[in-house]
Amino acid sequence: MKVFLHKYAYLIAVVFILTGMALFFLTKPNEPEQIDSELFVSDRTSLDNTLQELEVLGFADTLSAQKEELKKALVFYKQSKYSKAEEALNEFLISYPGHMEAEYYLGLAYLFQEKNIASKNILSRLAGIKDFELQEDAEWFAMLASSNLDNASSLNKLRQLSGSPDSKYHQAAAALMATLSMNPGSFSYKKADNQTESTANFAIVIQPSNPWWQQPVFRSSLLFLLPIGSISLVMWKRKISEMNEELIREEVVLRTAEIKLEKEAIEKEKNISEKLLNNILPAETAAALKHGQTNTKRHEMVTVLFCDFEGFTSISEKLTPEQLVRSLGICFEAFDHIIEEEKLEKIKTVGDCYICAAGLKSGKKEEAKNIINAAKKMVAFLENFNQSQIKLNMPSFIGRIGVNTGPVVAGIVGIKKYSYDIWGDTVNIAARMEQASKGGRINISGSTYELVKNHFKCEHRGKIEAKGKGAIDMYFID
Repeated sequence: MKVFLHKYAYLIAVVFILTGMALFFLTKPNEPEQIDSELFVSDRTSLDNTLQELEVLGFADTLSAQKEELKKALVFYKQSKYSKAEEALNEFLISYPGHMEAEYYLGLAYLFQEKNIASKNILSRLAGIKDFELQEDAEWFAMLASSNLDNASSLNKLRQLSGSPDSKYHQAAAALMATLSMNPGSFSYKKADNQTESTANFAIVIQPSNPWWQQPVFRSSLLFLLPIGSISLVMWKRKISEMNEELIREEVVLRTAEIKLEKEAIEKEKNISEKLLNNILPAETAAALKHGQTNTKRHEMVTVLFCDFEGFTSISEKLTPEQLVRSLGICFEAFDHIIEEEKLEKIKTVGDCYICAAGLKSGKKEEAKNIINAAKKMVAFLENFNQSQIKLNMPSFIGRIGVNTGPVVAGIVGIKKYSYDIWGDTVNIAARMEQASKGGRINISGSTYELVKNHFKCEHRGKIEAKGKGAIDMYFID
């Protein structure tokens, strides 16, 4: 069989193509039939009668304004200006709600604009009112509106009307049913092709029920599948070999991609862990910890900054816990950005106290000026922040900053919940500098002053008593 297919592949392919083209033309679907609605539907007589009644009645009585507005709306409708008729009838019904004739023509205006749901709702309701003069008309047009929404229910209603000799639409329904019996399919009521609203014409369109071999999907598949199948038949042997080779290449590529993804996932997790560790600990300490080393280290030249908020106890009494934490979060987040800009090391926060240091990495004296720059930026940020706090009738956060320079011991202790910290008299004196400072000022010790005096203007405060440390030279940074 394979030898036969290979030998006569071209001939079989030509036969397939010719067969497909023949089937394509022979299975042409039936065209939709469009029937002028005037053969079945005419609401003009009732409309003309209504307009004539309005003319005969005149407008001298108390209902003259109502009749004038209704006549204006119906004239729009008669001119096939359905959108204007819709607008006028809606305005009329706002002034005179429940007017059934106005509602009837509003339902028709909706229908002729193909607003089928709104039309069906209005006309179906009117069709259920026995005393309404246009009940039969409403029932008929409600059925037409439904044909665009639920063809099955409209067809049932059409059968009922065709079997009701007393109905004025009996003959129209019977004629339409006869047409549907000759051309089985779904029907709908819509605007005819190439019409405008001013010259609107409507038609009943019957879409024949085509069998599966006349469906567009089947016919289109003939044009594509048979030629493709023919070409595939000619090239089958080569394609099989190529497909086998391609499958092998795809397996290699797929496995390579899987290995790459696994490697990237591992690398991503590693980066996340390292980033988290570096956010908690200095890079040097984090690197040592990864190798199982947690020893502390002495640094000879470190400048330590303490910052807390003046009157914090009073502030906390004026704010809810959520407001307090949010305000502290805004301030400390800004401080984090500032020390990152100045390449400092954040140590920790304790309550409202923010602690950072310079010189832990390099031990250079020049880094002391970086911490003063950071302190000035903190003060500037708090000034701007407090302006917004005042506008919100919220308490101000006035920073009090203290700085000292000297040796410290830094590292982590314990085996759980690692926390990087610094210890030593330098840290204690920095805390005293902050306690002796004033709101919105930067108070530095004599040791720090010697390192930054050539870079910042300083105000000597003299020797001031510091708790547990005696009198210490202190300076304000201007």
